Amino acid sequence: MTAMPPITSAGAQRWIRFTLAQQDYAVDIRCVREVLSHAAIEPVPGAPPTVLGVINLRGQIVTVLDFPAWLGRNPRTGDGPVLVMDHRGVVLALAIDAIHDVTRLDPDDIKPVPRTGTATRPECLQGLVVRDGGLLSLFNADVLIAQLVG
Repeated sequence: MTAMPPITSAGAQRWIRFTLAQQDYAVDIRCVREVLSHAAIEPVPGAPPTVLGVINLRGQIVTVLDFPAWLGRNPRTGDGPVLVMDHRGVVLALAIDAIHDVTRLDPDDIKPVPRTGTATRPECLQGLVVRDGGLLSLFNADVLIAQLVG
């Protein structure tokens, strides 16, 4: 999947929606290089526990993070999709539980993240959207990538 600019009609933006530990999240499609349904991850000796390893992505070595574990959730078990992000020249792969779809969101529907609550790493969230009786948490790619590589 190649990142494409957002659709600008009526101000809607496109987001990739995915699941981590039974919660729905999304990231701006402009930060996603592609989604891999399966990746041959090579472990890296001595890497932190949140680093699953690396993949060879058409000649580029890319670090794969156990995204649920990085967020303080249970580590991912088994195989699953990998979300390859390319933001401002930084390429990282995030192991996630499930990928759902590309969804359009109106910026007016995005609510601020409450200052208090149980959100893990709330500074990484751009906002929340109420959808289908649940919450969709939107990651801020600038903050997320800075923390992931920091």
